Amino acid sequence: MRRMNKRQQRVLIIMACLAIFFSSAAFVLPVLLTRPDRVYSMSNWSYEDVLGVWITRGGETFGFVRGEQDAWKLEGDPEFDVDRDRVVALVNNCRYLSVRETFEQDETAQWGLDQPAYSIEVKLVDGTVRVFDVGNKTVDNAGRFARERGNRTAFIIQAFADKIFSLDRNGFYNRKPDQVDWNNLLELKMTVANRFSMEITRLESGSLNSPLVMREPYVCYLNTGALEEFGKRLSRLIFTEYLGEAEGSELGQYGLASPAFAITAQSMGEALGIVLGDIRDGKVFAMRLEAPQSVYAVAYEDVEWMLNQAMPPFPSMYMFYGDAGYAVREYDDMQVTLEMAEGDRIFRVAPEGEGFRFTLNGVDFPEERAQQIVRALIGLKVAPPGDQSRGERLFAIEAFMNGLLVTKCVFYEYDDFCYAVDQGFGVALTTPKKQVDELVTLFY
Repeated sequence: MRRMNKRQQRVLIIMACLAIFFSSAAFVLPVLLTRPDRVYSMSNWSYEDVLGVWITRGGETFGFVRGEQDAWKLEGDPEFDVDRDRVVALVNNCRYLSVRETFEQDETAQWGLDQPAYSIEVKLVDGTVRVFDVGNKTVDNAGRFARERGNRTAFIIQAFADKIFSLDRNGFYNRKPDQVDWNNLLELKMTVANRFSMEITRLESGSLNSPLVMREPYVCYLNTGALEEFGKRLSRLIFTEYLGEAEGSELGQYGLASPAFAITAQSMGEALGIVLGDIRDGKVFAMRLEAPQSVYAVAYEDVEWMLNQAMPPFPSMYMFYGDAGYAVREYDDMQVTLEMAEGDRIFRVAPEGEGFRFTLNGVDFPEERAQQIVRALIGLKVAPPGDQSRGERLFAIEAFMNGLLVTKCVFYEYDDFCYAVDQGFGVALTTPKKQVDELVTLFY
């Protein structure tokens, strides 16, 4: 075996040392870089420990105290409509003051702690009261200098805590419109100025088992999927800026006396109301109807979709089923009756074993033709009414689903291309004649 010279031996020793170093670093560096003592809290209480929080700024103090069932109230003004989410954020930032740097110095004027920008007082369930003074912003605006009163140790609170601590009293006013259960909606009214007014109720007033129908500007069934999507979008709306109180003639300066948009909705025990007024400097003045003297501003882009609706957004274009939801299954327990002058023709789809049986007037019917009837029925569409007059009654189609009457549509002469169709409300919509005629021929 060939012996290594001294130079080669030195190279091998250096490589071995480097290997040991990097192997150790793979374990040691992550520990060094994530040492928990670099970030800690000056408080670290639980949420349940906090009974109240007060903020003092410019000689004025306001605070929130915990009430029954974890309800937070503005001290001295129990009628103040509290934004609970913001108060909870205030409490949570007080109970865990995240600190990255501390300073053990007596000379604190340079940090603004001799004349603080504001102070935070926290009262705990054991009777302890802790007060923190908050001074100047850091050079990088990443936080503010702070110190617990009576303690020499100064520290830096982070910007996200300063953001909630810096809110004034009105910054904690509730900015969220009340919500309703859109799946159990009882009534909705909506107006877009100079475009349309719409009213929605249950077919049988107050009954959740009855379908929703639009009453104004004409009568028809609803696209419940579109209504649900509208509700989800509306639930995310927040009136970002509380401007103060106004009433009576004062509302005119905001365009809220004759609003550009208004909506009220009600479900079982819940109600929603929103009014939008003038647009100014990219903001829209707004009001929650449950707080009829409180004026807000909201960014125009957040409500543009509400203001720019050209027509009612929820009418169903589908003649029988409200929306296309029933098209998920080709078959169901259903019965369709075609009422003609020469006699009725009854199409039946009935569960049988693991499948279905198809009949027409009690006689077995080809499955391929049954598929065509079901698909054609689901696809029938209507359009808003034009001329309300109706011609001679021609025929009717009645549909049952799982033993319940879905609807009964009566068809009348209208013009060369359309039938007038009454969904049972005494109002004539229109539907393409070709589409309906193709369905009728499938019954023969």
